Amino acid sequence: ASLSAADGAVQPEELDRLGQLCEQLGLDAEAQRAVLASASEPDVRRVERALASMARRPAIALSLLTDAIALAFADDRLAGAEAQGVARMAARLGVSATDAVIVAKYVESLVMHHGEVGLDHLAAELREALGARDAGQLRALAHKR
Repeated sequence: ASLSAADGAVQPEELDRLGQLCEQLGLDAEAQRAVLASASEPDVRRVERALASMARRPAIALSLLTDAIALAFADDRLAGAEAQGVARMAARLGVSATDAVIVAKYVESLVMHHGEVGLDHLAAELREALGARDAGQLRALAHKR
């Protein structure tokens, strides 16, 4: 949620996407309200603690980064401040810059060729392409969808 405000303004598309993510995660109404509120006014210390906790679990860290990138693309673009926020998040999660770029290119390819990205179907192909460290393979997968 904190990444939503990275470019200085939280767009309605980003809040809608964040709400969808909350529903997919099964958060109750109170938790959803707290997440949506944190999009506009993130608690930096709380974000740092959460990222540190996730960094110890690489699969969850990569999934969180993928979701954050998909959320950042909710308005069909990744603003400079959002890209910097993604880079900081990746570093705090222990995801290499190379892997973060691969994930971002994959999500961008999906958004550009298929519109909104369903967060629930990214994992298997993404893991496969990251295993190969092949950004071209990711773009090819995105174009096939």
